[in-house]
Amino acid sequence: MQSFVRVGYDACQSVARQMTKTPTFCKLQHIRSTCVFDHENYTPERRRGSNPIFDQKYDVIKLKENKHQISLPDIECLLTKVVDGVGYPGQVVMVKRSIFRNSLLPLGHALYPTPENIAEVQQRLEETGEIRKYKNFTPYTRKFLKEISELHLPIPMNGDTKWQLEKSHVRIALRLLNVEISDEGCIELPEEPVTTPGRLTLGITINNTKSVKFRSTVYLKYKDPVKQRKYPEPQITVWRNEPLEYDELINSN
Repeated sequence: MQSFVRVGYDACQSVARQMTKTPTFCKLQHIRSTCVFDHENYTPERRRGSNPIFDQKYDVIKLKENKHQISLPDIECLLTKVVDGVGYPGQVVMVKRSIFRNSLLPLGHALYPTPENIAEVQQRLEETGEIRKYKNFTPYTRKFLKEISELHLPIPMNGDTKWQLEKSHVRIALRLLNVEISDEGCIELPEEPVTTPGRLTLGITINNTKSVKFRSTVYLKYKDPVKQRKYPEPQITVWRNEPLEYDELINSN
């Protein structure tokens, strides 16, 4: 077995195929291509004393490694603005190279984490006081609060018995929407007890830091299908509604 490296040959063939198939106005982008192949020569078994068969079909080249398809590791970057799901200004985070090169760096949302850039960003955040806004925030806290502020929560209640709205009912209603709340203490109910169906305004607090208000509708569910057809479920838009109040910390881009 003989190993060798063929550089550029595969790229030239692919470019030639593209030029024959694509229009003349199509721009072909040069790509880095380094491939490692295994060259195998084998012959089928023959009787002892007979001459071996040398044929082109027994000359096999197998691809061992394509360096163009090897993914590069993530890169560190210094955030200068809020990026939901990534981090907040002043943090050094790991992101994919394609995200940093194509999105964060051209838009000015991130820089290379050099000592000069870190000192400059920290000084700017201390002067503006922006570094204290996102204290106790995780990368997904702001995104979660924004989605909750645009929520219209349907809360089903049993219409066959007397009831009073409690925090556990709100927690179960959120769980039906795949939103898990670990502590019911962060849910805020109206001051007056709720015992009749209708529209309400509820609140939720995250990390004991930031609270947000959202809409909700309480409706009744009956075991009797006749009653249920008489009082059907409300047809509401659950997600992506207009928030009740504009919060610059949450709703700003």
